[in-house]
Amino acid sequence: MVELTRHKIMQTAFDFDFWSDLAKRDPEGFFRMRNAAIRALIASRPEHAERGMQLQASIDAMRATAGSPSAALRGIFGMLGDYLAALNNSIEVAAGGVRKLERLRNQLPK
Repeated sequence: MVELTRHKIMQTAFDFDFWSDLAKRDPEGFFRMRNAAIRALIASRPEHAERGMQLQASIDAMRATAGSPSAALRGIFGMLGDYLAALNNSIEVAAGGVRKLERLRNQLPK
């Protein structure tokens, strides 16, 4: 098995052929390296590490229970859609606050 350091994982462009070949000839090695790459990516952003680990756990659970890769992908896209909808709602709430502040600012004496 090829060992990759955290630095090498984070500095190397994704090589589909390498990962595909590894998955075919050494599935256990593939998953070990995949997990190491995911952990390295999460560790590279310590301010988001907890959320990253939660997200990866949700993705792994979806993949484990979906029954097929396409069902897992649909489920993951559903999670992404939910996240984007929540983000959009947060943006709308923030924009409403900005509008309220602008109205208040316009009421101040000049």
